Amino acid sequence: MVVSLAVMVTSDPKELLGAAIRKERESKGVSQEAFAHQCGLHRTYIGSVERGERNISLESVLKIAETLGLKLSELFSKASAPSRLSFRVEPLQFDPRFVDGELPIDGSLLLVDTG
Repeated sequence: MVVSLAVMVTSDPKELLGAAIRKERESKGVSQEAFAHQCGLHRTYIGSVERGERNISLESVLKIAETLGLKLSELFSKASAPSRLSFRVEPLQFDPRFVDGELPIDGSLLLVDTG
């Protein structure tokens, strides 16, 4: 049996910044709509920024960072690409088909970030 595992990592700065903004916003439990209102920006604009679809202006980045309670340098630091990725693969749960380090027949895997 062959099992393939793909992990997509982006180096697109717009996608990295958008992902960092979304992660910070979600960690604060704020909806996109409420966050956009707090920033003084439109909800659909915030959505497109978080998806990495916008080449966002410095003025908008400053508004977003301030609303998140971050310095601009902190937000950019959170948006930087990881220098390396480290993962281990584990079975999802005990499976009697999982014997002596072999994969279960159905290939059930869990990708765990160990970094």
